[in-house]
Amino acid sequence: MNNSERPIVDKFGGHSMYDADTIRQSAEIVRSDPDRRFIVVSAPKGITDLLRIASTQDGLPDDNGLFSTLENREAAFAQATERFSVIGQELGCRDVNDWIDQVRQGVFSDNDIDWSMSRGEWLMAKIFANYLGATFIDAEEIIRIRGDRYVDPVSYGLIGERLLPEQGVCIIPGYYGLDEMGHIRTFPRGGSDITGAVMARGINARLYENWTNTNGVLAANPKIFPGKELISINELTLEEMREMGNGGTTVLQRDAILPLIDTDILLIVKNTFNPNHPGTKIVRGRQKFEGEHVIGVASEEGFISVNIQKHGMNEEIGVGRGILEQFESSGVSYEHNPSGRDYVSVIVNRTYLDRLSSIMDNLRRDIQPDRIWVQENLGLLSLVGQGIEEHATRVSRMLFSALDDASIPVKAFSYGASGISMVVAVDNDRLEEAVKLAYEFFIEKK
Repeated sequence: MNNSERPIVDKFGGHSMYDADTIRQSAEIVRSDPDRRFIVVSAPKGITDLLRIASTQDGLPDDNGLFSTLENREAAFAQATERFSVIGQELGCRDVNDWIDQVRQGVFSDNDIDWSMSRGEWLMAKIFANYLGATFIDAEEIIRIRGDRYVDPVSYGLIGERLLPEQGVCIIPGYYGLDEMGHIRTFPRGGSDITGAVMARGINARLYENWTNTNGVLAANPKIFPGKELISINELTLEEMREMGNGGTTVLQRDAILPLIDTDILLIVKNTFNPNHPGTKIVRGRQKFEGEHVIGVASEEGFISVNIQKHGMNEEIGVGRGILEQFESSGVSYEHNPSGRDYVSVIVNRTYLDRLSSIMDNLRRDIQPDRIWVQENLGLLSLVGQGIEEHATRVSRMLFSALDDASIPVKAFSYGASGISMVVAVDNDRLEEAVKLAYEFFIEKK
């Protein structure tokens, strides 16, 4: 199969599937190119959270610590499925209420939370396939998910065997698949992006189009700049996009890059509501433009830094490994690991706060530090771009100078060996101010 014969995979996100009007807009995009044959859809925005509430067992706390009752479970389910009922009716789908009844039976039975949270995608794919006159293919037929919630590579073979060109347009629900025990399991939130990437690799697509509600990948978080039209990035490497995702950019789930890294599949992030905009190309390699320093500013709040100080730490073999092993054995992944001769910091998401006490007790026992303490309420600002490596000294000087002029203290600093990202930690309540300064210095004034 030459490149022109290779199909296109499209993924439409929750904004694109929000209501009947946005679904019609998405359908027009599919119909506009006969090569768009394999379509992955998300649940309408907000549905997954309602299904999570509906599936939480009576008397047990949900993810927000709220105790569920049958009454609020019923209310959440009714709110979610009313939207599907309206969408189905407006799109002329006669079977939608039967499908909703099937979901209800499962949500209020012994099915676990992953099954329930996946039903938004399942319902949306059924409705979209009906509207397009396309073939619905359940993700549980072709997607396998490991215990760590990463894709099992066996999925690629299953996709290649099941999805054939003569089937025409196929609609596949995103976000979930089967685990090794045959149970429904979900990817991390935003996992429909991962499904799309897995699909693209499995059928050897020439192009994976990820449709969202922005003109590609924006150079900073638009929520920090209400009413301001931000610059969209024309082109990113896979590694740069991964760093933007690690830094909190949510337009594309950060793990969606992984299935594509060793392929020649082009990924483009595009706007469902402005389909003629070129969007952002995400490629294996690109040429730096003249004078390039930073092309994106990513940010995320809600982190904690565990700081360990011990004189002569750098001279003790195995200390660094021993510190990180304590976090690993407690099931805690870390975001960054700034270090010096006599200290190490491990920055983790605040969702792990309840595990830190035992980790610190173990570190006191095994490492015997001079001092160990915690900094809470940190936000991470990430500068991203392959031009950083060439201009690292200047970029860091400009960043620290801007933050110092604004009296924003830097709590930690990290510059990785890859050379394409530079990260500073600041107080949560100063993060947005820091992002605005960085965007002004590195993006608007470039």
